[in-house]
Amino acid sequence: MTELAVWGRGVDLERFKPSNRSESFRAKLNIGPDTPIVLYVGRLVPEKRPDIVAAVIKRLAAQNVDFQCVIVGAGPSEYLLNKLPNTHCLGWLNGDELTEAYASSDIFLFPSSVETFGNVTLEAAASGLPLVVEARCSGHLVDHEENGYVCEAGNKDDFFEGTLKLCRDAIKRREFSEKSVAKSLLLEQSSVVRQMLDNYQDIRQEFYEQYGGNHYNRDEAYRQEGSFQLGMDPRPVGWYFMEFVLLTAIKIANILIKMASWLEKRNASDPISVETMEENENYDEEAQTALLNGNGNNKVSNEEGEEDAAGPGFLCGMLIAIGDSPLTANIVMFIIGFFLFVSRVISKIRRGCARKLCSKAFESMEQRMDAALTQPHQKRKD
Repeated sequence: MTELAVWGRGVDLERFKPSNRSESFRAKLNIGPDTPIVLYVGRLVPEKRPDIVAAVIKRLAAQNVDFQCVIVGAGPSEYLLNKLPNTHCLGWLNGDELTEAYASSDIFLFPSSVETFGNVTLEAAASGLPLVVEARCSGHLVDHEENGYVCEAGNKDDFFEGTLKLCRDAIKRREFSEKSVAKSLLLEQSSVVRQMLDNYQDIRQEFYEQYGGNHYNRDEAYRQEGSFQLGMDPRPVGWYFMEFVLLTAIKIANILIKMASWLEKRNASDPISVETMEENENYDEEAQTALLNGNGNNKVSNEEGEEDAAGPGFLCGMLIAIGDSPLTANIVMFIIGFFLFVSRVISKIRRGCARKLCSKAFESMEQRMDAALTQPHQKRKD
């Protein structure tokens, strides 16, 4: 990772708000205006921990606490909740019915520990509910003992104690409700989207101002030892060996290409002509002949006998030809296939040896067990 920015999730404050509270919703369920409603919203599946919700409801009922529970959702774990005391299972709700259920409740109980964000927790906060949630899941949306309680994962006592305190203290519920609404204002949907667009704009500006709009420049700035090389995932030794050979071959090819490019530039920028050689009176004839032979491909003779520079030399051309040749690609693929074949052979041999060793061990054990069963038991002599 290089530079990270967090994009949150937003909530539509026009839909989820405390003003959606409806006394008619409570009246349909025969719940009085002063009885606190404990609300759960979500799928009723084991990973959402409905067993904790059931345990909290049973303990509250056992202690004769004045409360009612509303369950919004459905799933295979519904049987844990639909026969509990003081409980109303409403199934799935959408649209205005859902927003009304949120705002008409008084406490949001959500023990799930598998949420990636916890949208329902944010919707409950925007609707003005105190929150009793699991720390690792929805804890980032709760200020402990400010707008709710953050509970240890799987700890039924924590969830019960937090829910019990809120059921018995109407003043605390009102205080937590106000702070939940204030917390949700920071995550209003349009402001979150605006933050995302600002992040994109900052990245774009940095990319062009600092790195010249070139991805290669940015990669070089962030390059670390071992980065950008086949990842860091664990894999068999045979694969490591094959990757090492492949990377080494790529590095050697890269060096050869750079060398060819350097030779090409050198020959193009500094041509050697026969006239320059003849002007030097002390020039050795053998050296001249050797130099002409070495750079013969750099000369093109015209009708007047003059020689001009004509592009890359023999070595440069040969290296470029090797790099561009289909034969080179076939050789590389052959090498990769060869090492794959070798790794498979080694793997089969290893598995075969393991089977033989295991079978021999079991045969030895069976022989000893058969011998122990067939031979009469001899008493140990003193």
